[in-house]
Amino acid sequence: MFQSPSVVSLRRVSGWCGLVIVLLLTGTIPRVSHAEAAKLSLIKESDFPGWLKGTEWQYAASQGTRKLWFVTKDVLIFGRPEEKGGKSECSHAYAVQKKGVVRCFHGTSEKTTLDLTISEDATQGSVKDSESGQAYAAKCIGRRDLPAAPKMKGPEFAAWLKKNPALSGGSGHITFESDTTAHVKINKGDKHCKIHIIRPGLVEFVWGDNIYDPTLICFDPDLKSARRWHWWGNVKSPVAFGASTPSGKSPGVTKTGPVSIPNMPEIPLTGRSASVSALMVQDLGNSHLAGKASRLSLSALPQKGGKPATVAFNQAVGSMMDKALREVARFHAIRHEGWPRGNELQLTFEDKFTSKDGPSAAVACALLLESVFTGTALDPEFAVTGDMNADGSVQRIGGVHAKLRGATNFKCKLLGIPARNDVHAIDLVLTEGLKPFTGIQVFSLGNFDEALAVARADKTPELAAAISDFTAFVKTFGATPQAMRTQEAIGKLQSILQRAPSHFSAKVLLDYATDKLPKSLSPSGSLAELDQSIGDLHTAIDGDLAAANSLDGGQISKARLALQRLRPLADARVRPLIDAWVNWGSLADKLAKLKDSITAKDREEWKAAGARINVEYKKLRTNESFREDLE
Repeated sequence: MFQSPSVVSLRRVSGWCGLVIVLLLTGTIPRVSHAEAAKLSLIKESDFPGWLKGTEWQYAASQGTRKLWFVTKDVLIFGRPEEKGGKSECSHAYAVQKKGVVRCFHGTSEKTTLDLTISEDATQGSVKDSESGQAYAAKCIGRRDLPAAPKMKGPEFAAWLKKNPALSGGSGHITFESDTTAHVKINKGDKHCKIHIIRPGLVEFVWGDNIYDPTLICFDPDLKSARRWHWWGNVKSPVAFGASTPSGKSPGVTKTGPVSIPNMPEIPLTGRSASVSALMVQDLGNSHLAGKASRLSLSALPQKGGKPATVAFNQAVGSMMDKALREVARFHAIRHEGWPRGNELQLTFEDKFTSKDGPSAAVACALLLESVFTGTALDPEFAVTGDMNADGSVQRIGGVHAKLRGATNFKCKLLGIPARNDVHAIDLVLTEGLKPFTGIQVFSLGNFDEALAVARADKTPELAAAISDFTAFVKTFGATPQAMRTQEAIGKLQSILQRAPSHFSAKVLLDYATDKLPKSLSPSGSLAELDQSIGDLHTAIDGDLAAANSLDGGQISKARLALQRLRPLADARVRPLIDAWVNWGSLADKLAKLKDSITAKDREEWKAAGARINVEYKKLRTNESFREDLE
């Protein structure tokens, strides 16, 4: 019998372009029983990790009986049978040194180890404790299985995690933010951790970046409760939805403290309320993002005492959004050479129930403060995204493609994006055509004053005329893109740009009309599209190859086709990497169809395909010109 060939684990970690993928290739490992492996020498070197997984070993130490249960390919459960309660079993990391020799990291670093050496009969061995120097006789007491997995495939379980189930108890609280991250509070620690789904119902993560401090979570088949093992013990708790963390804060976010600027001359408030549409993204998992627009409002509430005014979100947001608000407050104190008093300025998102973080609401916040400081009315049909520094410069943000789509779906007519994201927006033409730039008028913003010019209701005559002319242009020429290549159309676009140089939609259409658009995606755009495509491939492989019954390669073929469509659009330097992924996907499709007929040659071919992917990533990481071209 073959073990379900869960052959690859993809882990995304931040790096030189926000995209570094580590491939952990384990091969398709035959499941060998103890009866079949009467001798260690009969087990192949490559098959030993698969044989070891699931075995439980026992030895009598000076402190009492101890057990080592190898649960996954890198996590073991350390048992103390004489202990009561949650400390009887703890999770630790381990690594196979070679066939028959296993190093168990009995702690949260590599300094404290237990080395298990297995004898030739594959049922006896010895354990050496690095801390005490003592060696103990050990024996295999059999195989131990986790509770049965929920009756669902990988993608179904990943979708369930996106509903944000939470586990509490044992001095800790875990809320799954998606199928890739969880917000973890243990004692005084508070981190957002990357999670890895081993199979439906079984999840692991490490605390911070410490590979020696793993946590293993096993959900019961009904998904109503789960057992989780940490280095300090284990606890079983019911699954809750919408539960808050022990501090009462929303999962994954913190309530920001009020921002104030003391020791500044007093300036009056001219307005009492304002609102603007802010663009955000929601992580759907596997590198997919959904854009949406949410009305962000500001209310100025009078307070007694005449103290310097405070500004804060009246709902929980993340630390990056808090930091962005502080930059915005400093900008306005400098811009207006003062700060209001006797008011509490409250910022409120229309959507109050989803987690929010990131700096991309900074420009929106700055516009709202400008409105109540000066009485400037804002255009209700305008939406904006962008980070901002205290000097007023608009900084780039992530997810601009999804935000452009979100603004279009929200029926916004005008949109401001950072000028530093222009290259990413142009990439959208190659993947989706001109429609995103004819359905909405996009403006490129370099600084706050450029944002205010488009956002204010009383626009200058030149800008108002440019907006009106572009609307008429789309009605006349938008239905037939080729019509934009006429001299009449080119002349009208040039006229619009003379009146409004920051009109990015007009610039994109003019570049199309004069054949000046790039022929390939930017380096960062190529990697972003690749990341999304391999995210789909990973889901397909999890759903097909890890299934216990029918292994349908249809999803894998679909994901591979997306990669093949990407290839001619990608930066030429990224194409060899795409080719490597296409080859890998082809082999995955082949393995899915072979099912239990996988041969040693198939396994070697699979490993070679994974090694090629690593080689191509290394080439990009060490290509100086490519890295310089990354935005």
